[in-house]
Amino acid sequence: MRILLRAVPTLETFQVPRALSALAASIPSGGRRLALPRAGFGCGRRGIFPGVLIRPFRPGDTPAVVETVRVVYDEYSLTWDEEEYHADLFTIEEEYGFPENGFWVAEVDGEVVGCAGLAVFEPLPGDRGGTIVVEGTVRVATTDCEIVRVYVRPAARGKGIGEALSRTVISEAVERGRTAMEIWSDKRFHAAHRLYQRLGAQIVGDRVCDDPDDSPEWGLYLSLTS
Repeated sequence: MRILLRAVPTLETFQVPRALSALAASIPSGGRRLALPRAGFGCGRRGIFPGVLIRPFRPGDTPAVVETVRVVYDEYSLTWDEEEYHADLFTIEEEYGFPENGFWVAEVDGEVVGCAGLAVFEPLPGDRGGTIVVEGTVRVATTDCEIVRVYVRPAARGKGIGEALSRTVISEAVERGRTAMEIWSDKRFHAAHRLYQRLGAQIVGDRVCDDPDDSPEWGLYLSLTS
């Protein structure tokens, strides 16, 4: 299984809109189950802000998703690696196809401006609240899914899109019976960490990513069960 090692920090300082607050009775601070609705495979979700739609990936979305990610990489002067680190973006259907995994995009007025994916796997060993080395890579112990490839174009930030994408991925993981989510986020991007922590995640370790920039990352654990 291809393991994706980075949740790129494009979540910024999103406000929590009322429509998103209604997705859960409360935000968990210690791992209580998220009361979120099923994301659905065949339709999108409106109601964040006018003109914003979160929907499942379609085959024709590939160029827009690639461009979205590349814009963010250019913004932060990060290295683009089409041959290896970003190769999964050109084969999203194979890497994240339903029903095993999942991938969603955010649209504003018909334009793709954000994306996020879900990778599922067999539960990792180790002790809850810690990390473990698996095939030479530091992972978050006892997790059985990961949120990956979270990006929002700079011009689209401030509309709650990053949080909406994250909640959609979490919702789908809960619906599938996943018990704990692994999250990795570049240490430089504090707003992303705050968002994940508001959603109930806890920092449990760190590592150096195997991306071309050797980016330092925080590892977070998010419980999906009561």
